[in-house]
Amino acid sequence: MQAPNEAAANDAQIIFEKIRGLAADFAGERSERQQRRELVQADFDRLRDTGFLLTAVPVEQGGIWESFQRSNRAICVRLPPERRCVQGRSGASGRRRRMSSTIPAAFVRSRKPNPGC
Repeated sequence: MQAPNEAAANDAQIIFEKIRGLAADFAGERSERQQRRELVQADFDRLRDTGFLLTAVPVEQGGIWESFQRSNRAICVRLPPERRCVQGRSGASGRRRRMSSTIPAAFVRSRKPNPGC
C-alpha cells in the first residue's frame, strides 16, 4: 500500500494530465466557444471529471492538497498556463477558464491558517 503523500502525488499526476487534455480540447474549440454568450453545464461537468476540484481538497479527504507549503506552487505550476487555455479570451468560456485557474489559490487563501501546516 502506498503512503498518503505518494498516492496523492500519483493521483495529482493523473489529474494534471486530464486537465492538460481538457485544456487542449477547449483550445481546439476556441472559435465556437468564443461565439457563446452563456455558460454551458457540460463544460463544468468535464472540468469536474478531470479531478480539478480535488486540487483544493485535503489528502485526508481524498484530494491532492497536502498543505500550502507543499501543494500551492506544485499545483499552480502544473496547471496549463492561462494563455494556453484561454487563447483569445473573449466570450463566457474564456472568463470561466480564467476564473477556474484561480479557484484553488482563492480557496486556500480564504481558509484560516492552520498552525499544523
